[in-house]
Amino acid sequence: MALQNSSVKRLGGKSCLLKHVFQRQLSTEVIAPNLKKQMLSRNLPSLAQTMTSQNSLLLRTTLEDFLPAKYREVQAPFGIHSLPISHFQVYHPPRNRLSRLSKDGTDPLQSPGEPFTRRMWAGGEVEKFQEVKFFPAASRCREEIVDVTTKGAEGEEKVFVKIRRNVIVRPRTASPKDWQHGTTVLTETRNLVFMREGAGKASLQASPRSIVKPPNAPDFSHRLIPTPALLFRFSALTFNAHAIHLDKQYCIEKEGHRNLVVHGPLSLVLMMELLRAELGPPRHVEKDAYFETVNHVEYRNLAPLYAEEQMTVCARKKDEGLWETWIQGPDGGLAVRATAKTNKVLVKGAKRDKRQKKEKEEEKNEEEEEEEEEEEEEGEKEEGE
Repeated sequence: MALQNSSVKRLGGKSCLLKHVFQRQLSTEVIAPNLKKQMLSRNLPSLAQTMTSQNSLLLRTTLEDFLPAKYREVQAPFGIHSLPISHFQVYHPPRNRLSRLSKDGTDPLQSPGEPFTRRMWAGGEVEKFQEVKFFPAASRCREEIVDVTTKGAEGEEKVFVKIRRNVIVRPRTASPKDWQHGTTVLTETRNLVFMREGAGKASLQASPRSIVKPPNAPDFSHRLIPTPALLFRFSALTFNAHAIHLDKQYCIEKEGHRNLVVHGPLSLVLMMELLRAELGPPRHVEKDAYFETVNHVEYRNLAPLYAEEQMTVCARKKDEGLWETWIQGPDGGLAVRATAKTNKVLVKGAKRDKRQKKEKEEEKNEEEEEEEEEEEEEGEKEEGE
């Protein structure tokens, strides 16, 4: 005891600091196991949905003004040509009554709860196993919290929550309750991070922030400026009421952002759809051909992206069947980065003889219409004379 007291005297004011740090670390060590146990025991609801092409087409329509013109020439993402990997983001949203949402509009079932109320999308991973080759498709998404990690000292903790989603499609011939014979078409991991209210606000407002530049030049890129309308539509498609995407005043006053925040999954969609615009397949394929399609992507959100600020979506081929994609903010710094794997899919071309026959029929109809118009005009002239 005497040794301890003499040590404290020698340290003077530093002893208080060491004691405070020790208490904060101890607090985190106590909180983490209990919080993890409680969250892993949650039984998240199964999300049933009859999948139609409508969600996918609305997403495509929303993005057309923000992506290159060639994006409009890519085949429509439904039917036999399957659903693109990123379009699953607009299916199977969590369902809660407004009265059950958290104060910021987020899903409380995915949150640690008080005091960790500030949520950000940290990234994720998506792997597609099967094609959804028919619509409408009876489907179910099974969600579960698979890991919870708490990092940082008390007052500065970050709680990382990993959520796994399995999308299962039921065969048309199966009974309505027969999910045992269903096929898992997609598995997704979503990584969310939660902090205390006000945490990180000072670092967001600090200027200048550290900038990480991409290590390589892209093979192709596209610049765009996301608008509040784009964020609103994506929020609607994903049934997402998070205030950071909808309420500018909330963003500035409560969370320290300078404008509306671009959704983490929207950044994923923009990267994958730019890649799809380059890889195809085009709307009209004359002959049978193989095209690359993304079947696995892993991504990480590094810094916030904001509405009404320029972003640059980039892609670079690393190897056969392997792409790296990223988004740079207005300062050129990395905001999102991803690695995408592709496989080759056979797309059937339109048979040339049928196509030519159809074109001749259209030409014939146009000629007949022109002849009818000329006859009508001549008849009107004769009546006038």
